[in-house]
Amino acid sequence: MLEILHSTREDETDAVRLLRKYADPQVSFTDCVSFVLMKSRKVSTAFTFDPHFQRAGFRTLGAVD
Repeated sequence: MLEILHSTREDETDAVRLLRKYADPQVSFTDCVSFVLMKSRKVSTAFTFDPHFQRAGFRTLGAVD
């Protein structure tokens, strides 16, 4: 089953805070919105090749870090 999540203004504000925290030009706003949505929904694993998800504390499937 696929569920499409839409971010709220509050999610996006939290994402901007995370973006400032990481201070890494490689970490995108989209990454941070994903982190916020995943944390709020208690999702601990992501299928991604993006190593930033591991650095943010998520388990990854597919990452080649």
